[in-house]
Amino acid sequence: MAYKFLKPQLYLSISVKRLFATTALFLFALLSNAGEKVLVETGFESPDDVQILEIADYTSAIAQAGDKSEVVSGENSLVLDNMSSRDKFPMLFSFKPETFKNGKLYICTFDYKVIKLGEGKSNHVYFHRDKKRGGEGFLDYIKFGRKVGEKGSIKCVARVPADSKIPTRLAMTSYKGSRIAIDNFKLVERDWNGDWFFDKKIFFGVKNTLVERNFTKLDDPIFEIPRDKFFPMLDQYGQFRHRQWKGKITCDEDFQKRLDEEKKFNASLKKIEDRDKYGGWISKYKFQPTGKFNLAKINDKWFFVTPEGNPFWSLGCNAVGSPSYTTLDEREFYFSELDKNYIFPGTHHSKGYGKPGEKSRVYSFTRRNDFIKYGSDGHRDGKMEKAKRLVDRLQKWGLNTLGAWSYNPALESQRMPYIIQVNSPRDILIKTSSSEMISHWSSMPDFFMPNFQEKLESILEKNRALIESPYCIGVLVDNELSWQSKSGVLGNALLSSPPDQPAKIEFCKMLRKKYSDIEKLNEAWKFDYKDWDDFLSNTDFKTSDTPAFSGDMDSFEKIFAEKYFSACRNAVKKISPGTLYISCRFAWRNPIPVIVASKICDVVAMNLYGLLPSEKTNIPEGFADTPIMIGEFTFARIDKGNFGVYGACACRSQKERISRYKDYITDALNNPKIIGAHWFAWADQPVTGRPDGENYAFGIVDICDTPEYPMVKAMHEISSKMYAIRNADKKDK
Repeated sequence: MAYKFLKPQLYLSISVKRLFATTALFLFALLSNAGEKVLVETGFESPDDVQILEIADYTSAIAQAGDKSEVVSGENSLVLDNMSSRDKFPMLFSFKPETFKNGKLYICTFDYKVIKLGEGKSNHVYFHRDKKRGGEGFLDYIKFGRKVGEKGSIKCVARVPADSKIPTRLAMTSYKGSRIAIDNFKLVERDWNGDWFFDKKIFFGVKNTLVERNFTKLDDPIFEIPRDKFFPMLDQYGQFRHRQWKGKITCDEDFQKRLDEEKKFNASLKKIEDRDKYGGWISKYKFQPTGKFNLAKINDKWFFVTPEGNPFWSLGCNAVGSPSYTTLDEREFYFSELDKNYIFPGTHHSKGYGKPGEKSRVYSFTRRNDFIKYGSDGHRDGKMEKAKRLVDRLQKWGLNTLGAWSYNPALESQRMPYIIQVNSPRDILIKTSSSEMISHWSSMPDFFMPNFQEKLESILEKNRALIESPYCIGVLVDNELSWQSKSGVLGNALLSSPPDQPAKIEFCKMLRKKYSDIEKLNEAWKFDYKDWDDFLSNTDFKTSDTPAFSGDMDSFEKIFAEKYFSACRNAVKKISPGTLYISCRFAWRNPIPVIVASKICDVVAMNLYGLLPSEKTNIPEGFADTPIMIGEFTFARIDKGNFGVYGACACRSQKERISRYKDYITDALNNPKIIGAHWFAWADQPVTGRPDGENYAFGIVDICDTPEYPMVKAMHEISSKMYAIRNADKKDK
């Protein structure tokens, strides 16, 4: 049994001699629960207590805490130290793979205290099965201990598949070094009969299932439910049957109770004063009324300006009132009750479920629930009643903008500012054999396609009345285009496009103008094209590391972006000269198209999912003095019935969600360039996923249209003081 120590022991050191002498003391202790046993349980109170080391195949420098400031609880704690390591992720400890048996569940818990941190400032504990050998990678992964003095508790849970051939490891690392004390360490093994929850033939058509580690731990009682009792997993209202939460609908009569509750709640909210009819700020700051939304600065901070001339910061919500749909085909056993009146024809959007574009049947819980609650679903009847209801709620709650994909009659009601979003033509996509040209949502359109601008004008013409309205803040063209995160990828990918690819033809024109002779191009790139026709017809993917090559790739990417944004701007201004043109929503981006957009667009839109927008904007050098609108952001609840998790956006409680929302909007309000932020989205997505599989609890109302009252109250609070925050402590200029 070998143990590796990185440096001499500190304080009451555990010697290797004592370690070997006490090996025989390690025993499995059975718990009273059937099928469960404790592998290790220790508080490290005695120097002879080495259970944890019996199953370790690596530890960093270890000691029992002698300095009381290092003790987590009791008289002693175990100290792990890898501060002397130069590795990026030095190990603190790891357990032998043979500790973990197939078909079992393992639960690791311990308390910790951070004593020192390297520059990386974080620690990690995880169960892992090596992907390179055919495993799933991280089975459970927890990041913790981000500041010195931090104390807390960890619970890490993983199951080893019954047919596993890949070893499972439990390990703890730090990022660039850590000294950490741990205590009350416990590792438990349990019987596990829930492998069927991981069967993709049972759970499909959703991006996330309930086995996602951020949604629930595998020791949750849910996983003890046998398959024949688990399904159907949704009730007749689209709610997950196996969790309970405040406000969950249990019968049709509950909808009337929710109406009464909301009426009382809305009456308790104070009217926000000093707002014009568009939600603009009535103050000493006044601009020339233009009859349309415009832009201006106050104290070097950008604002929209309402048609009446008042400053306006866009606090909006996307998809307000839009119904959601979930796919039925081959998944009927998910649902306990289906109303045939709410089954509609649809298409697949998910690559993992059917073929994209293939016909399918979809079901709308939101439309059915609206009918039960209001007596109409707002689509077959009651459109204007629904539109009025939606706008009334938003105005009462403090939101001032109907974001993208919102219920069209609400826009037509002309009672609240809105964003018009359209998609540009997709007639020709960029075809390439380049593996670097990641498709993201879809392949990149070729904006050099014939008559691109004219076709976009035809699309905009259909929305002329809404675009020319004074309530239209601006026109946003395209959502999350597949700009690559690295510059130069687009041009390089075009080298393997077919000869009739419009963008490749334009690329060739650019190169011929620069080099004139193909031999000059070959010399600069270290290629061997025979002539310019060979350049066009060659579809073999090539690349080069010469400065000329990378420079030409960037040059064409700039031309490509200029073509796109200029054509879109011209189209918008032709339909309505006074309307603001908002760029596509940037989700994936590199500096070149972002800089180009800042010089052509009136406003640049970015989808910034994360804890704070200031951490995500990444404004490149060369970005013009142009305002930024956050097209999407959110924080999703995972303490209800939706399995969907989304990185840093996943919140384990309503309290955490509210705290993150307030921090996010406050950060945005303090950013001089940001002039609005739109929450995604109005309602929770279906537990069983929309047609592309997304199934997050993003909503400010749930799938039964019940408001998240604490969240709504937080939005109203922010709205009440947002102009004071934005213009705080600034002298007039």
